[in-house]
Amino acid sequence: MKKYFLFALLAVFLVGCDQPMPDNPSGGEGGSSTTPSAVVTGEAKDITHRSVVLYGEVNVEVGDYESIEWGMMYSKDKAELESRNGQRVYSKDALLETLYSVSLSGLDSETKYYYCAFLYLNGKQYKFGETQEFSTLVAPEIKGIGTFSVSATKQVTFSPGNLQYHPANNEWRFAENQADYVGSANSNISATYNGWIDLFGWGTGNAPTKSSTSYSDYQTFVDWGTNQIGSDTPNTWRTLTYDEWMYIFYNRPNAQSLFALGSVNGVNGTIILPDNWTTPVGVSFVASTTKGLYWDGSYYYNSNGDNFSHNTYTSEQWSKMEQAGAVFLPASGRRWGTGVANVGYLGSYWSSPEIGELDACRVGFDSYSLYPRNDYDRFYGFSVRLAQDL
Repeated sequence: MKKYFLFALLAVFLVGCDQPMPDNPSGGEGGSSTTPSAVVTGEAKDITHRSVVLYGEVNVEVGDYESIEWGMMYSKDKAELESRNGQRVYSKDALLETLYSVSLSGLDSETKYYYCAFLYLNGKQYKFGETQEFSTLVAPEIKGIGTFSVSATKQVTFSPGNLQYHPANNEWRFAENQADYVGSANSNISATYNGWIDLFGWGTGNAPTKSSTSYSDYQTFVDWGTNQIGSDTPNTWRTLTYDEWMYIFYNRPNAQSLFALGSVNGVNGTIILPDNWTTPVGVSFVASTTKGLYWDGSYYYNSNGDNFSHNTYTSEQWSKMEQAGAVFLPASGRRWGTGVANVGYLGSYWSSPEIGELDACRVGFDSYSLYPRNDYDRFYGFSVRLAQDL
């Protein structure tokens, strides 16, 4: 009886992610191996509500094989993983000595996942590491910033950062910080790009990777806010009209005292203050209209090209401004086709209405000027800052 119990206990320890995989487990990919030491499943780090970085270690002589690939298999179902039917992600990185990592994104929040490392040898044989698990975090609540009048009867709050999109994962989010932007990496725009973009052609809420420079491809406006962004439901956010942008910068009470050019942590941009503004203790704010920026009939202008120096904030100082409701629009550049230019010097933000058959309206600014309403070709890739009605 004691011998039988000991044998059963040993069998429990042997069952797991290192069991032999049947031939052709997922449609003809070859046999398997039971050698547990060939690859080791490491830690799960940098866990968020949507992503994680998984680590593995290779313990074979790479030169002994004609080809060798390494990666991670994962699943929300432990039984699926241990039957070798989980989702496989191959690492694209070279080994750092014997270590490698795989980044996963587009995961479900508040969910337990199971994973194990694997090797794929000579294009026909798999070796697996032991099963590990991690749980994604609770999705953060997206809260708007400030209260801004966009007409005599309507107010909005702004999203906490510029809109961003991950093509490979079909995922929308807002930038983590208001001064964040993607920059020159927008030149990688494509339907399969495994990274973030934040410069979009006009009205491309249903086709965010469109990079055509033909007017005919931008005839219909689809609001980016119709999509689920982060944990928010679709249609929570929307794009402002050019009349609403004009009201913020020119028509609302005391409008010319409630915006300025400046920089946050070395990033140039435009600062917009909420209706009932009180400057926090320990920081200062100077309206650019008191530093030479004047209304020239349809836009603000100042021949002094150092307007971004009117207000400069460290990250700590800007945190106080943001907590009081201030919004920052970074000068994140523009895209034409797959070419990106003016990063850090020009800000261009789409509004929703079309102008004629070819153009649409944007908010534009640089070190000399600020245009609350400026007509521009629809196929340009500009930034998007969404708002929510209050």
